[in-house]
Amino acid sequence: MNTRLSPIALAIALAAGTLASTACTVQTTADPARMGQLTLAWTIDESTDASLCAQSSAASFHVHVVDEVTGNAVGDFSFDCTAGTATLNLDQGSYEAQAWLEDSSGTSRTTMDSVPAFTINSTPISFTLDFASTSFE
Repeated sequence: MNTRLSPIALAIALAAGTLASTACTVQTTADPARMGQLTLAWTIDESTDASLCAQSSAASFHVHVVDEVTGNAVGDFSFDCTAGTATLNLDQGSYEAQAWLEDSSGTSRTTMDSVPAFTINSTPISFTLDFASTSFE
């Protein structure tokens, strides 16, 4: 059987093929066993009182993670300031990170606080950062 597409059907088929070939793919680690967890907790003036976020106009806690070996950025992560804690799932490896508090428009409210260099493996790791009143801009 010889099937012939009309010009309109042919155009639709070509467009569908073009769309399918330009689809966005996000790839994560193929092996979950090679991932580990970094948990960060934060305080304001050594207090876990969530109302201090609003009082200091801090809407979010922002973290910038860098691969210590390559120097490449791994990602930027934001969390609601009132949460007080956040867990990141990262590939095993060595990292550096900086964190700060931001207002609702994404403007930094504090100076950057460095997370000590850390290594992710199968054992979860955690740090607590304190944003003292003197760190607010």
